[in-house]
This record gives sequence, C-alpha cells and structure tokens, in this order.
Amino acid sequence: MDTYNLLMKLYQDSPLPVVLVRNDLLITWANKAALDRYPTFSLPDGLILMLPSHASAAIRELVPESVKPLAIPLPISGIAAIFTPFQEHFVVNFEPVGAAGSALHPEGNELLVSSISNQFHAPLSSIFASVSALYQMVDQCDNDHLSSMLQSINQNGYSMLRSASSLTSYVKYCLGEGRREQETVDLSGLLENLCDAAAILTHSISIPLAATVIDPGLVVTGSQKKLTQAVLHVISNSCRYTCEHNYIEVSARRSEDRALITISDHGLGIDPQTAEHVFEPFFSFDHQGRPFAGDGLGLTIVRYIVAQHGGSVALTSRPGQGTTVAITLPLGTDAGLSVKIPPMRADLLRDRFSDLHIVLSDSCGCPTP
Repeated sequence: MDTYNLLMKLYQDSPLPVVLVRNDLLITWANKAALDRYPTFSLPDGLILMLPSHASAAIRELVPESVKPLAIPLPISGIAAIFTPFQEHFVVNFEPVGAAGSALHPEGNELLVSSISNQFHAPLSSIFASVSALYQMVDQCDNDHLSSMLQSINQNGYSMLRSASSLTSYVKYCLGEGRREQETVDLSGLLENLCDAAAILTHSISIPLAATVIDPGLVVTGSQKKLTQAVLHVISNSCRYTCEHNYIEVSARRSEDRALITISDHGLGIDPQTAEHVFEPFFSFDHQGRPFAGDGLGLTIVRYIVAQHGGSVALTSRPGQGTTVAITLPLGTDAGLSVKIPPMRADLLRDRFSDLHIVLSDSCGCPTP
C-alpha cells in the first residue's frame, strides 16, 4: 500500500475534518468528517473558497521538504487550517485558533450567528413596522413628497435585510453550521412557480423572464428554501447587469442521473478576467467602475448551496452578449417519500418578506406595505 492510500485509510474514519490538497490548493481527497462539516469540500476548489485572499501565496512559499506546519486562520470562524507538507501535497486539518478555551465553541458559533442576525433583524423589524404605519397615514393626507421619502426608507430597509440574510448565510457556511436539510423537493414544480412569480417582478423593470421545464417530475433531496435562494440570486444578477432588450431564460431538464438548471440572460456579460472571481466571497464589480456594487456574496452563496446538495455550478459569459449559469443537482426519488409541495405563485408574491422579494429587492425594487 502506497503512502497516500495509507494516509487516507488512517484519516477516513477520523471524527476530525482532514483534507489532502495539491500545491495549487485543489482538493484531491477529503474524509467524511470534512465533507459533513464543510460540504464545499466536495468541490476541487472548495478550500480556496474558505481561505483569506493572501493565504495562497503564503502556502505556496512552503517548500515540499519542509516539515513545519503553517496555520491559516479562516475568516470569522475561530478555526485555523493547518497545512502540513506531505510529498507533493499538503495534509490540512482544522484546529481552534489560540490557546485552549479561547476559541469559539459550538455554542459560541450559534451565539455569533444569532448575534449578527439579531443586530440586523431586530431594528429592521421596527423600521418596517413604522414604515407600514406611516404609509397608512400618508394615504390619508395625500403627500407625494412624504410618500417618496417613505419609499426610499423602505427600499433601503430591504437592502439591509438582503445583506443581513446573505451575511448570516455566509457566516453559517464558514462555521460549518449550514447543515443540509433532507426534504424531498419537487424541483420541476418549484422552478415553475418560482419563475412565474419572479417574472411578474422582472416585468416591472422591463425584463421578460420565461421558464421551460423540459422534463417534468424532477425530484431532488435537500432544502427547498436554499434552492429557491440559489435560483433567485442568479436571476437577481441577470437583472442587475442588464441592457436594452435583455431577457432571461430558465430551463430544467434531466441529464442522466442529474437535474440540469440553466439560467441565461442577454445582458451586459462579463469579461473573462472578472468571470474568474465571481464566486469569491465579497467580490463585486460594476461595469461603470463603481466600488462595492453589491455585498459580493450572492454567487458565493449559490456555490455553497449547490455544493451542499452534491451538485456543481458553472458560469460562462461573453461581454455584450450575456451570461449563462448552469447548475447540476443529483436526482432523488419520490418513491415512498412525502414530496414537499412548492409554494404557489400567489403565496410568494403575497408575502412581502419572502425570499422572492428580499433577494430581488436590489434589482426589481421592493413591495410597499
């Protein structure tokens, strides 16, 4: 038995996450504990997604003959990735940062997520309640100027709510807390209803959206809510980076033992240099050169969600012609299982705090109370 197989056998059943990466940091193997805690490790570049931007250069400076490990703290998590050179690879394990007792414990992770979420959502709930009451007062006095200011407050509230939701999701994934739900999801029905509802919102900004489910009855195992968020984040990008005569096409079909979802637009497109970075956390770009065009987490979250479901996501784009995002998901089965009924179009539109309205608020505007 060669040393690689011996190493994998040694760590396979370990309760601690361990991965084996090449010098370019692409994952060649991960044990079960690593895949359970960090589903993105099913992607070749899953570890790169979690590392701070400066880490790659520091790790590549390690000489293959070195036996001295290098600790790279992961953002937010209180965990460090320990890189130990092993022949032409690195063995990577994960340990709390600092002295014993100083790092975040599991209950600390939950507290961190709850604190971040609460610090955004509590004041936003109060803001939205006040705005709703003020809208009713404005209707009685017919003040256009005040109505315009309230709409601005409402829109900015949705922007904060969207960013809070994205940041909370990202922190959960960094902490390994984004567990995969085991629902049986009617993917075909979900896409039809979701796109029907989204089309009404995109129509308000003059962008037609059409969905075609080529193979009805597609079923996957996972989270209906997270899959909804993934599709909406892609549609949101298609709306934001738009141009005259843009339109969006969503399709779903069976491809052997997987479901293939494609979301194509005919907008501004992305140049190859920019396209290389669009899945990186906090990376955002603007065709007019403005900084911080968004929170830079939309496509990162899409990739995390798809990885959690055992799938893959790829983006192709041509400047001036548009962008296509392709998502593949392993098919499940509805035999003997209760299939989760997707929400109807009217329900998605009626709930002004549904993921539909929150995720598309940055491109299609927000509902008024």
